[in-house]
Amino acid sequence: LVGSEMCIRDRAFKASGTDPDGLLSTWLDGTDPCGWTGVICHANGDFAGTVQSVQRYESAGLTGDVGLLAGLANLERLDLYHTAVTGSVAALGGLPNLENLYLPHFLYCLL
Repeated sequence: LVGSEMCIRDRAFKASGTDPDGLLSTWLDGTDPCGWTGVICHANGDFAGTVQSVQRYESAGLTGDVGLLAGLANLERLDLYHTAVTGSVAALGGLPNLENLYLPHFLYCLL
């Protein structure tokens, strides 16, 4: 997903939960996801400008549906450890480039 499609996926995740610590406060409409806190994008190559990594951890109050991030086809790392995210982990199985997955312990029990 590129451009606005990528933004829609990330914002849908933000809207699906709560963020009492403001970890997603930079995830705003009309802004480039590559500038959002916790988001790292591919700098060059075929995937340039697409989300490579989402890292938001150490916030027990952060919630959201992790399955909504399943459309980020070029995602390599998803680190939402020590959060309270929920949702379909199985949906992440379709991410061909995902190499590192760190989620709350209880989600692994649902696999």
